[in-house]
Amino acid sequence: MEMFEEKILAMIGYLGGRDNIVSVTNCMTRLRTLVRDEAAVNEAGLRGLEDVLGIVHDRDRFYEIVVGPGKSRKYADRCMEMGIASAAPASAGREAVNGEPDWKTYKSEMRGRQKESRLKSG
Repeated sequence: MEMFEEKILAMIGYLGGRDNIVSVTNCMTRLRTLVRDEAAVNEAGLRGLEDVLGIVHDRDRFYEIVVGPGKSRKYADRCMEMGIASAAPASAGREAVNGEPDWKTYKSEMRGRQKESRLKSG
């Protein structure tokens, strides 16, 4: 088994197994995951993996695994090849409309959170 394949299988295992992962996507440096059951996630095991530079876990059931540029896409692609669903970064965990992530809702949520500045209003 190739070294990358071992790493991805270990990562999936520490996330509680393939059935515990609802969806994955990537951003510049992170593999973003949504899991069904946080209790099944072994965060210490994830942190111990060679490629893992850090973990961001600031929302329920969401784990962002920092693996560095280029690697995050490779991990996400392999997860999807293994049948794990993909989620758009902006809408991970949001309801889908006609099978597609509801990006319009996310966009309006983000605009609502932004502060009005003199530069923007002038």
